[in-house]
Amino acid sequence: MGAHDNDDHSAVLDFLTGFGIGALVAGAFALLYAPKSGAELRSDLRDKADDAKDAVERLLGDLRQRGERIIEDLKSAVEAGRKAAATKRHSLEDERGPQ
Repeated sequence: MGAHDNDDHSAVLDFLTGFGIGALVAGAFALLYAPKSGAELRSDLRDKADDAKDAVERLLGDLRQRGERIIEDLKSAVEAGRKAAATKRHSLEDERGPQ
């Protein structure tokens, strides 16, 4: 995974975050300016807040899973690099022979 991939993921995450915040703000304005009774409005706001909380929890869960996958990929890449370096070192030592 290169630096470009991280930039792409960051851009997508930034977009989704902005989109989600914009949707919440738009929803709040729509609720506040709709002709409803106070009790009905409070109920709608409570429902929307619950929906937003659920959406954020889902997003955080997804991000956590992606992060865990990235960490595992990095660990695998580091281990592969260590093995390749050790193999090359042994190969060079064998070529040089005893000193």
